[in-house]
Amino acid sequence: MKMKYLVLFVIIMLFCIRVFASVNVQLSNGVIMETSNGVSVELDGDYTFDESSYFCGEISSGNRSGCTSFSGLAFSSGFNGSITCHTGSEYDKNNGEPANFARWYELAASSDLNPVTMTITFVNNGDIDERNGLTDPETYYIMRYVNPWTKYAATLGINTLTATGVDIPVGASDWIMSNQDPIAVSLRSFNAVAENGAITIRWETAVEINSAGFNILRSREKDSDYQRVNEQLIAANGQLTVGAAYEYIDFPGVSAIYYYKLEDVSRDGRIRLSTPISVELVTGVLTRLAPPKNFFLCQNYPNPFNQTTTIKFGIPRDEFVQLVIYNIRGEAVRLLVDEYLLVGTYLLLWDGLDNYSFCVPTGVYFYKMGSGDFISSKKLTLAR
Repeated sequence: MKMKYLVLFVIIMLFCIRVFASVNVQLSNGVIMETSNGVSVELDGDYTFDESSYFCGEISSGNRSGCTSFSGLAFSSGFNGSITCHTGSEYDKNNGEPANFARWYELAASSDLNPVTMTITFVNNGDIDERNGLTDPETYYIMRYVNPWTKYAATLGINTLTATGVDIPVGASDWIMSNQDPIAVSLRSFNAVAENGAITIRWETAVEINSAGFNILRSREKDSDYQRVNEQLIAANGQLTVGAAYEYIDFPGVSAIYYYKLEDVSRDGRIRLSTPISVELVTGVLTRLAPPKNFFLCQNYPNPFNQTTTIKFGIPRDEFVQLVIYNIRGEAVRLLVDEYLLVGTYLLLWDGLDNYSFCVPTGVYFYKMGSGDFISSKKLTLAR
């Protein structure tokens, strides 16, 4: 009987030696120390962690088959695949809404995992808070981007965010933490073309989520002074999996290089801006000649005219110039010049179109020039 207990005691001791020899991970001064089974952690100082805590390391790449926790990302059942953990930068995928948290994950699952509970443990130690200042919002989400977004309502702890019923699909997916619904408008194209005295802005989306619509912003400066040109919000027509094509025609009325931005407005009023695009508009052919001694405005030629007519004017110094075409009712039909010009004599071609690129009817018109204290007007006749 004593021999039996002695044998049992030896077996137990050998088992304990085997277990405790293999489960501990030693760290020194923040250096990652991996055991043969792939367990690793990264912290400052000297620490010892037991494998039962399921630390699977500061993820960079590689297969972590069957693990339930990956450097702050934990699942209620084993995950098969690879994970890349990103920290220190906000998430911005295909014009998607950036995460509020400073950490996000790239998952490449070799098999479907659903439904599971996902818990993300983030840094919140007084010196560092990965919540980026968000402490008490109404709702938090863990969100998955494959195309489109899928969001899971999450419970916020002191330094954890937990969502239940999470589906992890096979293949690649991105995961972020946020307290806002995503604005996911993926642009296929965004361009502008000058034609017939106007600028046509066209854009096409690949996917639209939570988007109420769009605004067109215009400026003569690339980096400032953008103003909305559309009177009403351009309603979003895309869907969760299908985008849409849009077109807007702008009539600046003055020859210049214009910059445009597309503003995407979410249903709760948040906005995202595209990068600017540029286009040059020529509303009339304006040719600069030798400088004159005085201000002047000449009679157009030919007059009457059928297709186009040339208006000649001059300014003896650098000055702001405005030249407008009026109908017999005194209504402005075309703004030809509205800009600061250098000293010189100018030849301006008018093509008989109004500010909306429509042909004006046959009749008598007046053109008026103002520059500094100089004001002059002439009459012209269009005969179609």
